[in-house]
Amino acid sequence: MMNLMKTVMIVVVLQLAYVFPVFADNGINNMVNAKGKVLEVFDEQSAEDMGYDENSLIQGLQRVKVLITTGEYKGREIVIENYLQGSPVSDVIAKEGQRLLLAIDKSDPENIQFFISSYERDTYLYGLIIIFILLILIIGKIQGLKSIATLFFTMAIILLYTIPTILKGTNPVFASVISCIIITIVTMTTLSGFNKKAIAAIVGTAAGIIIAGLISYITSKVAHLSGFDTTEATMLLYIQQGIAFDFNELLFAGIIIGTMGATMDISMSVASSMNEISIHNPTVSIKDLMSSGLNVGKDVMGTMTNTLILAYTGSSMSILLVFFAYKTSIMEIMNLDVIATEIVRSVSGSIGLILSVPCTALTASALEKIKRSRETINKT
Repeated sequence: MMNLMKTVMIVVVLQLAYVFPVFADNGINNMVNAKGKVLEVFDEQSAEDMGYDENSLIQGLQRVKVLITTGEYKGREIVIENYLQGSPVSDVIAKEGQRLLLAIDKSDPENIQFFISSYERDTYLYGLIIIFILLILIIGKIQGLKSIATLFFTMAIILLYTIPTILKGTNPVFASVISCIIITIVTMTTLSGFNKKAIAAIVGTAAGIIIAGLISYITSKVAHLSGFDTTEATMLLYIQQGIAFDFNELLFAGIIIGTMGATMDISMSVASSMNEISIHNPTVSIKDLMSSGLNVGKDVMGTMTNTLILAYTGSSMSILLVFFAYKTSIMEIMNLDVIATEIVRSVSGSIGLILSVPCTALTASALEKIKRSRETINKT
């Protein structure tokens, strides 16, 4: 197992060395962002004031004086014309004292243009993340610190390895599998040390992920799923890297990564419970030990399966409401690509999660049996 860890680490490091140029070879970006504070809102006009009818794309205008607070134009006061379309999704209605995100078009150095892009949200998100981290540290103490470390490590692998590697044209399945292997090994060994409990959890997690991936891959092929389940997926056709993505493989890769968290959770629960039983009752039979692990897994898998199903359902809540509002038939709903894709994601992930329980229990039992055999040999 140690040799496996070293091999995976080497592969990831080499891949990262290959990947990093993806962030630097896109040329000069003429669009940049900065933050700004609204100093004054004046000359507000409606569509009628501007001579547009109610069916026009433009439904209003604000002239906004903004102080730029970040970037190379920091400290500069500008006036921006903020056009409104009457849409709660796209409109950013400026108010005095409000903090906004600005888009700056530098394509013409003689005529730099400023636009209101969005509300400033990252400050509040960082605050929420800090509260989350503090709670983990206060309640979890050393174990909480380890959890934070593995969380940041997971984010680093996904952001610095998985995504850039796929954007370089590497097979998404390969990138996802490598990511899952390294994340699982590092997470389990960091939280529990390198022992039979961690090994059992790693094997159970790997088995669950592989099973979920295979089921989803086969199902996506026979059900003719396109992989274009979101607008963002369609946008990948036009990215400047010009990569010909296999969207079925992208779907497969997403399911592998999406299943990993819950599968790690249930595998560690089973392995940890079996380890505690063997420590406090060294004479327990291997059969009873395995039975106990399976019982714990049965209790946990119900809530974990609900977690996966509810997570995928929650992400599709808007479209489900549309279907029910227009009384779309179940037959039509079930045969839509986007719904079929979500069902494949949730059900295949749940199957992988369920089957990780016996895989973990079998591995933990086998490792305990090997340990006892070695102890018997040493005594003789």
